[in-house]
Amino acid sequence: MRRGVCIISPHAHESPIFVDLQYCTLKKFMKCDFELNIFDDSSNDGHSEKIKNHCEQYQEINYFRIPKNIHNASDCISDRNGNSVNYAYRTVGLKSTYEFILILDADVILTSDFVIYDYMHGYEMSGLQQSKLGKHTGKVYKYLWVGFIFIRIHEILDAEIISFSPGKVGKGGDASVDTGGQTYNYLNEHKNLRLRFCNPNDHETSSLFLEYFEKDKIIKKFEGVGSFLSSIFWNYQGGTNWDYQEREVHGLRINNLIDFVEKVTNYTIDREDCLPYVIPF
Repeated sequence: MRRGVCIISPHAHESPIFVDLQYCTLKKFMKCDFELNIFDDSSNDGHSEKIKNHCEQYQEINYFRIPKNIHNASDCISDRNGNSVNYAYRTVGLKSTYEFILILDADVILTSDFVIYDYMHGYEMSGLQQSKLGKHTGKVYKYLWVGFIFIRIHEILDAEIISFSPGKVGKGGDASVDTGGQTYNYLNEHKNLRLRFCNPNDHETSSLFLEYFEKDKIIKKFEGVGSFLSSIFWNYQGGTNWDYQEREVHGLRINNLIDFVEKVTNYTIDREDCLPYVIPF
């Protein structure tokens, strides 16, 4: 077993520039050895080629194309997302020789130093909690958001049965859950699992991201971003343009984000593909 983390990041219709933003910030702030595995699930060959080209700029990125039979198994976006993560988890995650795996959404970046051994000390699994209320029972079903999950892969029991699919959970399909929702079943069946649901106050480290944008008075241009672990990780939440913003809005936001990443990492990023990709998943 190797110390460090195997990172799995599915990309579909996010701007290809997030390959650069994610890799450069991981390289700067992830304080352990890591490998970044990009799984391309784009529905468009031209966009897929752009994702691949961005990956090939960095020797430490492993690029994988999701097979067409996996991509075409469902027309539902949530199902496709779950199928992609399940494929990536089984293809790379379960076979990894690293101590940890991290499933990371395509438009999540690091903005401050992060020591995984400090954060995961004493825990086998961690992630951002989501929940759904049962329709018939009123029970709260807690599960892990599929875009931010840490797993100590060689220590947990029955790692091979974890599913990240959406669907129904509870007796009689009591609740409908989004992608990642089937992790409820694993958590429910492994009550002794050393689990840490993360929240914004989990980690006490200031964020260079906040310091930078507050200093330059342009933080308000970043409506539509979310943060967790006290702003150490930032989720753009608009890389797919799911909220149908004008492309100029995303152009401004992403260019500001590139400014920050270039400043703190000393990488130079090609801005040609900085707009979101807006065709069906």
